[in-house]
Amino acid sequence: MSALLLKQLLPQRALLRGVGMLGAAQVVTSLLGIATTVMWARFMPVELFGEFRVVLSIATFVAAFCLLGTGQAATMSAAQGKDGNFWPLLRAKLWANLLGAGGLLGAASYYAWHPDGSAALSLGLLVAALCFPLYNASELWMAWINGAGRLGGLALGRIVNSALGLLAVVLAAVLRLDLLWQVLALVLVAQAVQNMAMLWSVWRRRRNSDEDQSIRAYGQHATIAMAFGSLLSLDMVLLNHVHDARAVAIYVLALQLPEQLKALYGVFGQALAPRIQAAATPAAAWLAMRRSFWAIAGGMALLGVIGYFLLPPVMLLLFSERYAEAASHARWLWLTLAFTGATSYLGSALLLTKKPIFVYMPYVGFALVTLALYALLVPLGVQGMILARIGAIAALAVFYVVGFMLYVSAAPEAAHG
Repeated sequence: MSALLLKQLLPQRALLRGVGMLGAAQVVTSLLGIATTVMWARFMPVELFGEFRVVLSIATFVAAFCLLGTGQAATMSAAQGKDGNFWPLLRAKLWANLLGAGGLLGAASYYAWHPDGSAALSLGLLVAALCFPLYNASELWMAWINGAGRLGGLALGRIVNSALGLLAVVLAAVLRLDLLWQVLALVLVAQAVQNMAMLWSVWRRRRNSDEDQSIRAYGQHATIAMAFGSLLSLDMVLLNHVHDARAVAIYVLALQLPEQLKALYGVFGQALAPRIQAAATPAAAWLAMRRSFWAIAGGMALLGVIGYFLLPPVMLLLFSERYAEAASHARWLWLTLAFTGATSYLGSALLLTKKPIFVYMPYVGFALVTLALYALLVPLGVQGMILARIGAIAALAVFYVVGFMLYVSAAPEAAHG
């Protein structure tokens, strides 16, 4: 084998090895996530679980306004060797997080003084506010390591992040902690410490002081576009407001296993991405991916039917009879995701048109439709929230299919098969 061929193959082998590590990390983090939920379901009070998720939901909403686009800028900076951007991005993120902590303190005041408030949620939000500046910094180091091509390090970091969450809940169960602020302190402090360690590691690996202001400016614009996704995190806050923390806990359990289908679709999407992005038009992308598309869609549909029947007994086995209601809701969401998830690949192909509607609809449009359905159906409780998700997912799938058919029909050679 020639030296030139070796030079070409080695980077590809390194990339495949890195992608393999990320795939393995996805499996491990999914299992750790399920194990964490099992610990919550079997060893912690239902109401405590619901309150915990309400606080995290509020923190996620606040985080969307704390320079969420910093991650995009960090990936670009690391990939282009602009290591001098790291400190300005970190400084800006920490300042934004301090403002976010102020928002959480405001939410804590609301729950403390409002007639329908909750002392437990108020104290929990106070703890979240104290931890927030460092707790909400994980996206920066994850994005930077990803951009630097250190996929093995990224995989390990994600696994440690999930393992710390599980360890914190196990410790809370062993210590018999039954106060929300105590459990939150364990979880958030553990992840804040990891963030500090990872940020310090990234800082030490800097190779130059080159900066690019345009990349940081792009991150600010990305923040505006991505902020709409934060609306989706209001589901648990809304459900808790209209009903109670117990309903939130059941809702979270109903989402747990169907969410794993999204991760599986994401793995397949990474494999299809090179074919899609190399095409010039949606029609050309269809020619490149159609066989794989139908194979994935058919396989996932079969998995959907199997899961529809197996999900209830599996969930009862994992999470106990206390969450029997969650199992009946989860099977319908599972079935919907299984039958519609492949349409997201059509959405990726539609981005080749460079039409703004295909950028804004999956983010802004989907978020607004979902939120509207949440508000309309929340009186039905957990069932209403699941129906809202199903309706929004189905609507986006129809949008992708119709849009794709319109563009592919203009290229008859790609319209068949």
